[in-house]
Amino acid sequence: RRMAGKRAKYADASALRELDAEGALLTRCKHPHLLPLLGYCRSLEAPCLLFPLMEGGSLEHRLFLSDEHVQSICRLGHFTSAPKPLTWRQRLRIVAQAPEALVYLHGREVTHRDFKPANILLDESLHAYLSDTGFAKAAQEQGAAGATTKRGEFAFTPGYGDPASLKYGVSPSTDGYAVGISLLVCLT
Repeated sequence: RRMAGKRAKYADASALRELDAEGALLTRCKHPHLLPLLGYCRSLEAPCLLFPLMEGGSLEHRLFLSDEHVQSICRLGHFTSAPKPLTWRQRLRIVAQAPEALVYLHGREVTHRDFKPANILLDESLHAYLSDTGFAKAAQEQGAAGATTKRGEFAFTPGYGDPASLKYGVSPSTDGYAVGISLLVCLT
């Protein structure tokens, strides 16, 4: 099985605590459309999370098949040339699968905070997996099982974030806003 790693942005005791918190949280989260954590490395030389390699690329790359995106998809190993554009049926199935993982997370009082096509990864059969669940830091700061941000922090990618989160913080409804924007992007 091929793996992909997500390296920590920096390597110090604080980064290792965040890595441990995210690893512990992801270990407890199991859902068919949530990218599964295979393991993690606590080494200060290369702290990282390990996931299965999603050879279908991201939904964003598959929606916008620019030369750069095609090269990125081909480097994953499944394609040797540009994949066919996604059909409407495929787009809708993918954008319906990823929110199932959000509902699962919300049931565990966890808010994703960055739902967008770039964080929906696809396997070679075009099954969707929600990724980049970098919610452990916020969970650790709040001392809670789920991740929320402090009032006034903006944790979304511009264009996908609910402007109300600037005033009220993030919640499952702000994830819902990002799902709506992602659906709009898929359909247009």
